[in-house]
Amino acid sequence: MCVFQGQVYSLIGAAGDNRFAVMHAGYKHSQGIDGFPRDLEAAYSYYSNAGAQSSLDREKMHRQKEQHAVEHVYLSPVEGLHSLSHQSTDLFQFVKYQAESGDVDSQRLLGTMLFWGQHGVTRDLQSAVKWLERSALQGGDPAAMYDYSILLMKGQGVRRNHSRGVKLLERAAERGSVSALNGLGWYYGMVLQDHRKALSFFQQAALNGSEEAMFNLGVYHLSGKNPDQLHRNETAAFLLFLNASRLGHAAASVEASWFLSTGGAGRRDLEGAVILLKKVCEQNGHLGFLIRDALQAFLRDAKKEAFLKFLLAAETGLGSAQSNTAHLCEGLQLGAECQWRYNNLSVVNYDPHPSALLTMGDLLLSNSSVGGADSALLMYGRAAAAGSPQAMFNLLVLIRQGLVLPQGVLSLMNLTQRGVQMDLLHRCVQVEDEGSLTACRLELIRVQLISACRTMIDSSVQRLLTYASLLSLLFIIIILPLQSCLKHRVCAKRTSHVHHLNREQSIMGGLLLRLLQACDVCVTLCGVCVCVFCTALLSHLL
Repeated sequence: MCVFQGQVYSLIGAAGDNRFAVMHAGYKHSQGIDGFPRDLEAAYSYYSNAGAQSSLDREKMHRQKEQHAVEHVYLSPVEGLHSLSHQSTDLFQFVKYQAESGDVDSQRLLGTMLFWGQHGVTRDLQSAVKWLERSALQGGDPAAMYDYSILLMKGQGVRRNHSRGVKLLERAAERGSVSALNGLGWYYGMVLQDHRKALSFFQQAALNGSEEAMFNLGVYHLSGKNPDQLHRNETAAFLLFLNASRLGHAAASVEASWFLSTGGAGRRDLEGAVILLKKVCEQNGHLGFLIRDALQAFLRDAKKEAFLKFLLAAETGLGSAQSNTAHLCEGLQLGAECQWRYNNLSVVNYDPHPSALLTMGDLLLSNSSVGGADSALLMYGRAAAAGSPQAMFNLLVLIRQGLVLPQGVLSLMNLTQRGVQMDLLHRCVQVEDEGSLTACRLELIRVQLISACRTMIDSSVQRLLTYASLLSLLFIIIILPLQSCLKHRVCAKRTSHVHHLNREQSIMGGLLLRLLQACDVCVTLCGVCVCVFCTALLSHLL
């Protein structure tokens, strides 16, 4: 009954155009879970609505206090909790100090923070203009030139001056600002209606990786305003929208998803359209504001409040919120079913985070049911394919325990059963942090040492050297205490009762001295033997 009521309330909220309810309905239909039939047409209709809202919300994000950029922070393992905006005051003071000391980049950053009111800073338009102007005109920073030129052309915080703004845009473009190229394209196209020149600037910016310029070029192809092609070119527009969407452009993703859903460019991919729109929705500023509140509640140790907010975000399909909900299910002791549900939801998403796959793999491995180990291997394999060194190490441990990687995992990682352990080790070392003794590095050193020792044992000469070195080490361990004792006795004979030694004592002292010298020679020879062995071993390792 509770599940049914939840579905009813969700649909009522979606009918009322509530962002979260619309995302929830689209997500459940795309997955076919919790009583919702898997219906990609219905999922697309909900997501297209939420995606259009998210695209518009994104344009207003910096002007609305109830919006915030989505922070994909995972509570287990902790990733980036200390970088959250609860430390914004210290950040602002540091940037201000750097800006006052003459640092050009800090001046621009300070101006941006003051203009948008970011990181908890009160918005101050006049101060923002002052710092941006200083960075642009005195420091010559092309990014600051672009920002200040936009303020001049829009008349925000400073008297409107189109000609001066355009000159600054041109200077910034000459200094390599891609945003300035795009800004010049907008000015010539929208203000001067010189579409040929506008297209030239957009094309330069697009070639330099500007997703905004790609989107603008797509609009030109779609509207038929291209002076060189006075007809609509939907295929060219679609490809440009698709490329811009891959770089994170929300409006381009909405346009590309429409082409994919209708087959307007000769290619229909309804699931691809849904995935594109889901990614747009996951950038929604209102969702980001909810996540920020949840993270702040967690940092205040208000875990129940954090749980409720993460739960609401999790039901919209946000993978990081689902993982965090599962983590809090465990921490608040809400039962294994709660933890299992949200961990499972996080890994059946279109692009699950490696940490979610690792957690689910651990749960499956601890489950004694038949097939648990194979399912865990699949989870670890997916995480390893996504570049997780921990997942690669887990696979190595399981292989050592006698488990065989399924063909699906081998195909996913482009591996073969032959030499799979060494391939995994080398990949793991490549993705781990350099300069630190991590688990995979230590394991690789161990494997290489064993291999080098086996190679030496295979050769009769080197095998003899190995045995001689081992005996030398044993001899050194035994003889060093004896050598120390002899040195002590010799010193005692020399320093005590020197004038009263009889002939017998003199002979005893001479024997001790000779024995000590013999020990020194033996230790030296043993040391040479060990050094030769170590040199041979290093030659095999290298």
